[in-house]
Amino acid sequence: MKTSKLFLLFILSVLWLPLGARVVQTYHVTEPGSLATMMGESWSGIDSLVVTGDINADDVATMRRCVYEGVTTGVNLMDANMPDDALPDSAFIAGFVIDEHGKAHQDYRLQYVTLPRSLRSIGNLAFAYSGLRAIELPLSLTAIGSRAFYACRMLGGEVCVPEGVTSLIGTFAQCERVQRVQVLSPECRLAGAFANMYSLRQVDMAGGVCNITGDNTFYNCRRLAGEVVMPTTMPSIPSGTFMMCSSLRKVTLPERVQMCMPNAFDYSGLEEVVWPSTMSMQGIRQFTFRHCRFKRFVANYWMSNVTQENFGGNYQLEQLAVDKNVRLKGGALARCNKLCEVYCVSDVVPAIYGEGSPFPDKAADAVLYVPRGAKAAYEAAQYWNTFSRIEELDEFPEWVSSNSHYLRGNMQ
Repeated sequence: MKTSKLFLLFILSVLWLPLGARVVQTYHVTEPGSLATMMGESWSGIDSLVVTGDINADDVATMRRCVYEGVTTGVNLMDANMPDDALPDSAFIAGFVIDEHGKAHQDYRLQYVTLPRSLRSIGNLAFAYSGLRAIELPLSLTAIGSRAFYACRMLGGEVCVPEGVTSLIGTFAQCERVQRVQVLSPECRLAGAFANMYSLRQVDMAGGVCNITGDNTFYNCRRLAGEVVMPTTMPSIPSGTFMMCSSLRKVTLPERVQMCMPNAFDYSGLEEVVWPSTMSMQGIRQFTFRHCRFKRFVANYWMSNVTQENFGGNYQLEQLAVDKNVRLKGGALARCNKLCEVYCVSDVVPAIYGEGSPFPDKAADAVLYVPRGAKAAYEAAQYWNTFSRIEELDEFPEWVSSNSHYLRGNMQ
């Protein structure tokens, strides 16, 4: 088998140390749990540690002691064997160190780990808060515990998750320097997996589909750009999924989705929402797009209502289209002072409920476009008659018609 890239990094990191200061020690364990005895008093002075043979949780605890109570910065377990091929919970979890000013900092002493080539599972919080610079996950891996690499703030570059791993729960949250994650399993479920990964630019999912099952999966991924595709069977977009994703510009909603949970897209960089052509008629429909960067937006039939609670803060909005049976709440667009065009696709005037007008005070400067023959109905309707210009259209612009459930002929 070829030497792994991470093993080469491990070797290079060892050789980089000044020759006089470098202490590299190899131990072959034949009796699980005996590593501490084999080390004796030398454990505190080992810079890089290579362990082979049969080891258990006690041996892992000994290695952790070498790191956080000694001077060890690299651990090579490539040829080690563990019970059930499982790395225990909190195996190399880091603590905190106090500086001369009394301030607590993460303990970044552990920088490199080469995992056993036969490893099948990594426990919860196994490397949380550590100073890992890179990690290569063995292809044998089938499970990664919750928050296994949580807040590994020195971890950078690219991470590849093997095909056997089908669930990522908070796995890389707060790994601030990772730029790309590749997930090889086409069925991998994500829940908070990439939250607060400020440098994350790209997530490559097998089949191009993100199966998001829990909250905050991409929360505050500020550099995540382009478009994220979700399964067509996905019933809802969990809370905080794309919140604060300021570089995200477009989302295509899956056909089965019926709601966005609170804060799903709040404060993101969304400029375009592509509504599906067909959606389930069952259940509550609720979609929330607050504080986004829309210049144009289609309030599709599935959105049901436009309110401050689900659309407030879109102050860059210039063009709004309102589908059939969508209602507007008083004050919904009150501060959208750039609004200059409103398109209502139905000859049935959209209902306005609550107190006051849904439109900004400058509504008189905007143009209201309605279907041919519907102008009189809008001129007679409260708040709609505040538009000084109401014009009739035989055809609506493509960006309106392609996202209107009504104009696509999907409803009576």
